[in-house]
Amino acid sequence: MFRKRLFITFTFTFGIFLFIFSLIFLREEIRLVHTRMKEKGEKILEGLLHPARFFLLTGDSSVVEVGKEYMEDPDVLSIAIFDSHRKPVLLLGDIIPVKKDDFLSLRLMARRERGYLFMMPITLPVGGLFEEKHERISGYLGVFISDAPFRKAIVTFAGEVVFFLLFFAGLGFVISHYLSRRLTENIDALLKGVEEIEKGRFEKKIEIRGEPELERLAQSINQMAESLKKRIDEIERLNAELREKSEKLDEAYRKVVISERAKSEFFESVSHEFRTPLQVIGGYTELLLKEKLSKKAREKLERIRKSVERLSELIESVLSLKTRSPEDYKEVDLKEIVKKVVLSMDEKLGKRKINVEVEVGETPSIRAVPEELERAFEAILMNAISSGAETIKIYGGRKNREVEIDIEDGGGKESLGLSIARMIVEAHGGRFEIEGDKIKIGFEV
Repeated sequence: MFRKRLFITFTFTFGIFLFIFSLIFLREEIRLVHTRMKEKGEKILEGLLHPARFFLLTGDSSVVEVGKEYMEDPDVLSIAIFDSHRKPVLLLGDIIPVKKDDFLSLRLMARRERGYLFMMPITLPVGGLFEEKHERISGYLGVFISDAPFRKAIVTFAGEVVFFLLFFAGLGFVISHYLSRRLTENIDALLKGVEEIEKGRFEKKIEIRGEPELERLAQSINQMAESLKKRIDEIERLNAELREKSEKLDEAYRKVVISERAKSEFFESVSHEFRTPLQVIGGYTELLLKEKLSKKAREKLERIRKSVERLSELIESVLSLKTRSPEDYKEVDLKEIVKKVVLSMDEKLGKRKINVEVEVGETPSIRAVPEELERAFEAILMNAISSGAETIKIYGGRKNREVEIDIEDGGGKESLGLSIARMIVEAHGGRFEIEGDKIKIGFEV
């Protein structure tokens, strides 16, 4: 439909242009032919003027001979001389006045052809032929020229115009058909290319020839398709990576769930296996302490009671890892935690005559549950006390992107207390290492 409209519009416009162009040339041709006829008539009148003067003055018939010479031209139909009263005195050719006293009304008699009448007044001196101071109109000279050459030239030119109109109309038809077909083919190529892109086929390039604007448009569409393909490939690659990471995350989550389930089962097992016996031991210890006992027996029972209490606290520390929430985390300073734990255990350390040296530099804050870190350090110090240490050195500070606390003579052998301390530190994302009698704890900042 678009191609048909374009073709009709182009052909109609081209035809209008040719028609106007032909009219302009026809008008110019008519003007040129008319000018030639006028020049021819004026030339004949000028050639007959002097003989016509002699004819009016003397009656000399030499004008007839001159007129016949001009009459040999087939375009000259007649020559006439009129007196001052407008009566014909000499007629040569096929025309006569319609009215004898009206020389302006002439027509063809023999061939009945139309033409152009050219008139010129004949003036003579008042005093004679050679006195030119005063002149008067003594007659009129007329020549009637056929318009056959004019009409023939017009018909010939009109034929040529028609021929060229038909020729150029046919040429315009062919050109408009070619241009419209070429343009519509380019537009069809653009539409097909866009449809291919819409279907996700970005490999096919749009090729346009001969139309700079459409070529630039095709290049822009090709560049857009290439850029779109790169983006889609990148998105697909990212989706593949995302699926792979999602699968890994699902696997990790599954392992975490299994781990959490195992941890929960472990906590329940600890709760059952430790709490029940400790409650029994603690209950019997309390009952025995109410009895009358010797001093030595009472001291031993007190030691048992305190050990039971300590074990109960350690078990509670382990169980608290299961029940903590994000609200329990706070910004804490490890240096202050260490000082607080050492100060709280000063009495126990003093009784055992254990010297504690603390040299901890400024440490950045970390997010942790303060109570759990306190239990971890308490477990380490209790392990050192149980191992019979005489001096405990606690030192550390910031090292690169980590806060590290080293505890020497902390009783490096694995025990329940150290296991619980390790669990607490690692639950906070920290590092817990045992190197001989030295314990190293580190947290990233």
